[in-house]
Amino acid sequence: MMAMMAALASVRLPRVASDEATGALTVQAEAALPVRVVQPLFPFSFGVLAGTLILDPCAEEEALSSTAVTVLLDCQGELRAVHKPGGAPLPDGGLAACVAAARQRLPVLIGALASREAPAEVQNPEEANEA
Repeated sequence: MMAMMAALASVRLPRVASDEATGALTVQAEAALPVRVVQPLFPFSFGVLAGTLILDPCAEEEALSSTAVTVLLDCQGELRAVHKPGGAPLPDGGLAACVAAARQRLPVLIGALASREAPAEVQNPEEANEA
């Protein structure tokens, strides 16, 4: 998902003009507009291995994990989605621990996405409304 967010930052969509008389559409590639990602989401994957919560498990750790869960946070650290594809239930307090660990790591991912050379901006929605 991080790769997708970074890729969106470099996407430019061409303008399309319509001739009202003929109905013909003309693509104006020189007037392309960047895709502006105002509220990016940041994924954090976890696994539970021998009762221990592991952030960003490698393939081997995932294979040995009793369960896996991915949480998505926005720029403010608000939980936006949880994906848990079966497996054993999370231990008591497991989801809260995942969200807390993800919030600690969030600034690193925000910085990584913001440092990409691209026209899109990573910003808080409040800042986007002011612009």
